[in-house]
Amino acid sequence: MGKKCCFTGYRPQKLTYLHEETGAEYQRLYRLLTKLIKAAVEEGYDYFISGFAEGVDLIAAKIVLALKNDGFDIELEAALPGMNQTMYWTAEQKDVYYRLLDQADHRSCPDQKMTRYSCLKRDEYMVDQADLVIAVFDGKKGGTAYTLNYAREKKRNLWIVDPGQYTVKKEEGLFA
Repeated sequence: MGKKCCFTGYRPQKLTYLHEETGAEYQRLYRLLTKLIKAAVEEGYDYFISGFAEGVDLIAAKIVLALKNDGFDIELEAALPGMNQTMYWTAEQKDVYYRLLDQADHRSCPDQKMTRYSCLKRDEYMVDQADLVIAVFDGKKGGTAYTLNYAREKKRNLWIVDPGQYTVKKEEGLFA
């Protein structure tokens, strides 16, 4: 097993173009994340962890699975915040979620039942496992900001994608 990478980023409520898979902005982010995941593989990352939340998490999971299907020797872990994560999701959202979950190589679930803190606990678990965190973040308060701060405390390497400018800021080796 090589190095591990996890993902953090916004849900569609904070980044509305995540609802529009055929839209230009969504496609641009998808291509950039694909490029970053391929670059991570070239640097020895072969185990990817997604929190399987709507938005960036599921996009990253889709990309990892697509690359795996294309012959990349990589694995995907679904790190679930609770067994009832999809309780309020639509049927279409659940269909995508379970289709991807069925393809994941590994599953983990820090909390059996969703609580107020389950997502943060799941994010800490992912960062604790990872050497690299790929984040889609532009400064908004919330879970992604919390996860990035936690990753910095844990001295993880970060590749931060600005979802409006489509630029990448790397904080590698700064904390080693």
